[in-house]
Amino acid sequence: MTTEAKAALRLTLEAAAAKTADEIAQLEPQLEPIAPDCCLGELTRAELMGEQEVAAKAYEAALRRKNRLAYALSRIDSEDFGLCEACDEPIAPARLALMPEATLCVACANERGE
Repeated sequence: MTTEAKAALRLTLEAAAAKTADEIAQLEPQLEPIAPDCCLGELTRAELMGEQEVAAKAYEAALRRKNRLAYALSRIDSEDFGLCEACDEPIAPARLALMPEATLCVACANERGE
């Protein structure tokens, strides 16, 4: 991977990390405990708890992505960055553009079911 490509990818990673941090900050208030007597208009406590469960799943996914992005940023200057961790083949630039934190090529990701 060229130096210019890595520089562009670094910007993409940093932007994705900032966006993910914003998502996490927006989801955190939705994870607050719901009072037993709480209801908002026609929303019942059970519905609020269901929405909270969805928010918790989104929060967990955002945390995982934040960690993967941080890992990618920590490795971007290494010589093996952009190579598949399973087969050592280059990861397609289009894949890295969409998923800058990708550590596997498409074939290996499919093989592992990711």
